[in-house]
Amino acid sequence: MLRHWLASGGIDPDLDVSLTVIPPPQMVASLKAENIDGYCAGEP
Repeated sequence: MLRHWLASGGIDPDLDVSLTVIPPPQMVASLKAENIDGYCAGEP
């Protein structure tokens, strides 16, 4: 779903971004450490 959303906005998910899987408990620490610029999370 994220790849489709990016593509619909003119972003090539294969070339323009790096998609990484990070466990939810590590999201805040990853943002603070600048390992990621943002995240997308689905609700359960």
